Amino acid sequence: MFGFNRKKIEIQPEDEVTLKPIFGIEPGTYLAVVYALIILGLLFLLLFYPGLTKPGSQFTINTEPSGAAIRIDDVYQGTSPCRIFIPQGQHRLTAVLPGFTPEEQTVTSGNRVFASLLFPLHTTLSLELKAEDPIQPVLEGVKSYAAWSFAGEPSATYQVPLVLSEAMYRGAYQASKSDHIDELKGLLAAAARFAGTTVALRDLSRTQFFVHSGGLAPSGLATLSSLQDALAYLNENPAASRWLAAALPSASAQLLTNSDWYKKNSAASQNPMANINGEQVQLGSRINIGPLQFQGIHSGTSTFYMAETEVTQKAWDAFVAEHPEWAKDKKEQLIAQGLVGPDYLETPQDRAYPSGAVPGISYYAAKAFCTWLDTKVPQSLRSAKGVRFQIRLPTEKEWYLASSNFGNKVFANILGGLWEWCSTPYVHIPELSAPEKYINLIGSSEFVVKGGSWANKTQTIQPETRASLPPDSSSPFVGFRPVFAIEDSHE
Repeated sequence: MFGFNRKKIEIQPEDEVTLKPIFGIEPGTYLAVVYALIILGLLFLLLFYPGLTKPGSQFTINTEPSGAAIRIDDVYQGTSPCRIFIPQGQHRLTAVLPGFTPEEQTVTSGNRVFASLLFPLHTTLSLELKAEDPIQPVLEGVKSYAAWSFAGEPSATYQVPLVLSEAMYRGAYQASKSDHIDELKGLLAAAARFAGTTVALRDLSRTQFFVHSGGLAPSGLATLSSLQDALAYLNENPAASRWLAAALPSASAQLLTNSDWYKKNSAASQNPMANINGEQVQLGSRINIGPLQFQGIHSGTSTFYMAETEVTQKAWDAFVAEHPEWAKDKKEQLIAQGLVGPDYLETPQDRAYPSGAVPGISYYAAKAFCTWLDTKVPQSLRSAKGVRFQIRLPTEKEWYLASSNFGNKVFANILGGLWEWCSTPYVHIPELSAPEKYINLIGSSEFVVKGGSWANKTQTIQPETRASLPPDSSSPFVGFRPVFAIEDSHE
């Protein structure tokens, strides 16, 4: 009826691959063998290869106290509790924790050839660390806490570890068992002088609870005792008012500064040297020692002579002539020894720099100069019996007595010349009281510098002004002036 043009559509078959027999073996047979070999190879790699190429076993290492550095043959592997792989054979395992005697053992690590990757040979070791001196672990923690206090407040990218409370947690149990609780409290009081930031205060508060609980979880009674001690400490230290105001978060600090307790106590502790302001201070005679002239100062508690000028380039050259190891061309060696910084003896190109003063002196270099100058003290000044004499850097108290009573009128450029090194280790809150024994045990990673420099505005520099630097620091803004101290040799 209708006509259509019909076309024949042909479907072309796809290309086919035909495997041929190999050496007369049909494809189905040799493919099965190939697949089997691949599976066997994978099983070998999974079950046998690790045990053959990396023989050894896993060790889980626990220590009491925890937190010890674990070393295998003197190579650091982790911190306890930890799980580490130890190669097959005998090895020396050492657990090290500051303040504790290192615990050392010889361990034998075996090997499991079959399925060692999935089911490794495993051994658990538990080590107990002991301290010969039960106070030493806590002391090491306090020293670390003091060093970290110079890092300032932490940020999102920079955190400060709670090293003080961790050390007390590790060491308080053994110390309290051996009746050293008073020593722990003494160390805690000395540590409080470094608590100048919020995180440092939090670490200190946490430590307080561990002292009263003996390193265990605080009980209700221990918590109450801790709070009572803290309140008593605050009551005995008027300076704690300004300390807390500076260290607490802003909202809490605002509540504190509005309190009557704060207003009463802060007024009595504005000056860190307030306790010596009532001393009678007067000038004594003048003496010459080596290339420097000294002015005598008599106070209610001491007699000493202070150099009238900061150490001059001429005086320094005389020292270096006898001790060339401190010469400028030895700077790289001195830096390598950790005694000076890159700006050692570098004079700034600025007209305001004090004329004639030696520049860029580190604390160590200043001490070396004082030791040398001590050999130049005339015998006539050493003739008195019952006293001892020494050329050294001034204490912060001595420096303050000289600057606050006589200032630049007697001691040239003592304010606004160069910052001047003192022998006093720096703490952030020196007004807080603590037993002298523990203050000396802790020391500090930085030393006090006083007086400001030629780069500071005059109105910002007072006798009370203080700062700190690491002892190897060499700065064009820092110099020193020695004192000739006369002390009772029977003290």
